[in-house]
Parts: sequence; structure tokens; C-alpha cells
Amino acid sequence: TAYVFFRTPLGDWQVSGQLAYPNPVVNDRSGYSVAISGEWAAIGAIGRTVPNAAQDTGAVQMFVYLGGSGWIPWQELTGSSADTNDAFGNSIALQNKHLLVGALDDDSHGGTPDIGSAYFFLRTDGFPVPLWNETGKFMNALPQELDLFGYDVALSGSDAVVGAPFDDTDGAISAPSAGSITMFVYDQIFANGYD
Repeated sequence: TAYVFFRTPLGDWQVSGQLAYPNPVVNDRSGYSVAISGEWAAIGAIGRTVPNAAQDTGAVQMFVYLGGSGWIPWQELTGSSADTNDAFGNSIALQNKHLLVGALDDDSHGGTPDIGSAYFFLRTDGFPVPLWNETGKFMNALPQELDLFGYDVALSGSDAVVGAPFDDTDGAISAPSAGSITMFVYDQIFANGYD
């Protein structure tokens, strides 16, 4: 569960809505991460099991604000290659039509434990309804065990940033767990994605 607050003309903050995950189950851990942009909000649930996906992959529930109807659950997302205990949704960045989601325990690079990843989603506002679609997946350039790439994510303008707090930076042991951030620049021409 997450709560949305709005600022009144007098400068104080009041609750405008409670965003409850639809059909919650034990250990969903809904509200682990949150983000809001305009009329859209994203709520991470790192223990969630999504239908037709592996157990406990994690998920992000998108909500949309529809005026008098309040905040409405809209679409549940998980990564296309998300696997058991990936912690998809541990971090979220939301900016207009762009959504970046961390999965810090992703093992998909050759089965290496917890190298982590981040997934990029783009909202399309076509008929009949807006939908969020995965358009890319970010990985560390030199993935190592326990990098936790995707621990933090951020979006600003045409830039996306992903943190890996336990990255050895040069792929060697000269700076163990020094940590790193990787910046991706939005490519307006090719595939609506980042390079």
C-alpha cells in the first residue's frame, strides 16, 4: 500500500488517495518502492508473483488518476526475463511516458548470482487505452556476482542512471565493492530506447 499526498493552497499536505495493490497476497511487499509523475503512479512489490511468470519475481503496479474516480489500478508489470527472487521493482523512476525499474537480484547473465538489471518501459497512448510496454533491459557492462545493479535508478530528461553499490568497477579485485553508476542516454531515433 502507498499513500498519495497533495499540497493545499495554504501549503500543508493532505492525503488524496490510498493506492492498494489489487488482490494482495502474503509477502507481496507492496509499497517497497514508489514513484509518481503527473496522473500516473508506480508501486513496487518485490515479492509479487505475476500470472504466467516465475515465483516471487516481483512486479510494479501502475495506477492512473481519473479525476472524480480517484486512483485506479491500471496495469501490472514485470520483466520479460524476470525470474524467481529477482526483486523486480526494488527501485522505480517514473518520468512522463518513461519508466525505469530495478531488479537488483537478477541472475540472468549466465546464472551469475545477483548481478542485477534494470528494465525500461514506455507508455503508448493509443487506442483503446494507454499501455506500458517493455522496450529495453539494462545490464552492467562488466557484470560480476553481487553487483546489485539496479539498486537505485533515476530518470532526468534524456538520461537514465542505474546504481550498482557493490560493483568492483574495473571487474577486478583492486577496488572491491567500490560501487558505480552507469548513465544511459535516450536515443530518439533507434527503437525508442537508451544507449
